[in-house]
Amino acid sequence: MSPVTLLFGPVAAWNALQIIAVSSSAFTAYLALGRFSRSWLARMLGGATYGFSSYMVNQSLGHAHLTLAWYPPVLLVLIDVLFIRPRTTNRWRIGALLGIATAAQLLTGEELLATSAISAVVLLGVAAGLNRNRIVSATQGALPALGIATIVFAVLAAYPLGVQFLGQQRVTGLLQPTNVYVTDAANFAVPTAMQAFGTPGSRELAAHFAGGSTAEADSYIGIPLLAVLAVIAVVLRRRRAVLVAMLTSCCLGFLSLGPRLHAGGHITRLPLPWALVDRIPVLQNILPVRLMAFVFLGAAVVVAIGVDAALQARRSWKRFALTGAVAASLVPLLPVHPFPARAPNCRLISAGPVRHPSSPLVLFY
Repeated sequence: MSPVTLLFGPVAAWNALQIIAVSSSAFTAYLALGRFSRSWLARMLGGATYGFSSYMVNQSLGHAHLTLAWYPPVLLVLIDVLFIRPRTTNRWRIGALLGIATAAQLLTGEELLATSAISAVVLLGVAAGLNRNRIVSATQGALPALGIATIVFAVLAAYPLGVQFLGQQRVTGLLQPTNVYVTDAANFAVPTAMQAFGTPGSRELAAHFAGGSTAEADSYIGIPLLAVLAVIAVVLRRRRAVLVAMLTSCCLGFLSLGPRLHAGGHITRLPLPWALVDRIPVLQNILPVRLMAFVFLGAAVVVAIGVDAALQARRSWKRFALTGAVAASLVPLLPVHPFPARAPNCRLISAGPVRHPSSPLVLFY
């Protein structure tokens, strides 16, 4: 963004980045969904499900490194090519692309890369549970591509990772409080202050989600979309992609609940599987609620396949009715208007130079 910053200032650059982040994520999902649907309308509605989800809307309050989420759709396509529906393509090239994309995501947003890895493991676990022999066979064929990806990633990421884990100013230990920024079970159906169709009651309840942080209350799916997803999953249950996407989204949504169940703003004593992740170094700093990005990506796959199937109905009224129902279920996700914003304070207060003891740089603040 430096050209925009130099020409128009940091505020304009930040606003442009937020717009680019959401729109590019939605468009990348639109392109990726071409693996699962033939209709542009199906891909568009699926891309909107992901790119304009409550995760994207709420995180747009200040976390551009999380809304610049082009990597999950790209990773989904590469996993599908390598493991789910392998093709006799150039696996060396796919491996190089995977390594480059992963290194680029590391330098864009490291937490999103970590949650992508967790989501990929869950996805492959679900796929293996449904067809173990096929995944095992595909994994053997994918080993050359994975080897190339590892080498490319290691070359590109060696220096930044070395600074992070071995540098003089490295940070260790727990950076975020545990069991705070998690999905409240009620948030799946209760909109926050960031959704246009929220009510005073829903906003009051949502104020207790994720430690009171609106930016982290990312889990609103809405009863209409939940109902549509359930119907599509039942009607198209024989389609393997729908089953894998639904089960993966359910598993990731369950993990996003964190180490202990939160319900209606109350913290219960019921332990949950994420408590195991909280004990793993580095991964313990992941905020579980941010797994919702991948829940919405799975929902986008189901929506795209469902709309694609609806458009193939023989009778035109069925095509319009089914597609209209899916489109209507996305309306509750619309963000509040006007979108919350703050006037910038760009005054520089010079307090003289400050030299860090381990750095030759002179800082001014």
